[in-house]
Amino acid sequence: MQGHFDGELWGVAVHPRDSSRCATVGEDNSIFVWDVKKRCAIASAIISSEKGRMPKVVKAASTSDFPVNQRGRAISYSPDGKTLAIGTNDGVLHVLNAETLTEVKKIDLNKYGKRKIDVQSQNWIEAISYSPSGRTLAVGTHGICICLLSVNEDYKIVGVMKEHTAAILSLDWSADCKALRS
Repeated sequence: MQGHFDGELWGVAVHPRDSSRCATVGEDNSIFVWDVKKRCAIASAIISSEKGRMPKVVKAASTSDFPVNQRGRAISYSPDGKTLAIGTNDGVLHVLNAETLTEVKKIDLNKYGKRKIDVQSQNWIEAISYSPSGRTLAVGTHGICICLLSVNEDYKIVGVMKEHTAAILSLDWSADCKALRS
């Protein structure tokens, strides 16, 4: 038997081309890809092998014994199903090859947050959404901002939206990719 085992399960993403598959990420440093019909895990990996540090004061609600860099909060498949984006409690975005679950890119988004905190590494990521075209990835953080990344430019930051007054909890694109709802 396999599954998430420590803390909470935060992210679930259905594969865009195969609805019998989904991926999950939780606060236990685990990523799982599931076969829904067979009710079993078909692949798994860890979010980070870096040791990380435990917070002195727990600021993000969590029951996990893992350090913040190993706590997954959000996950999204690219529209072609070839890539997975994962956001963690330390404000870092991990981009993975969806078949091998190996990391291809890691981006710290903390510096783009607008809230004033002692250590700018507490802007955890709770919402991630690829545009329907697959050209843009929107990442919502507890830094009260949405970072827009260009997938075609190796996930370069192309915009930061800072008009919110609270943390970003969900994101949704229009079908034509011209509007983003948060």
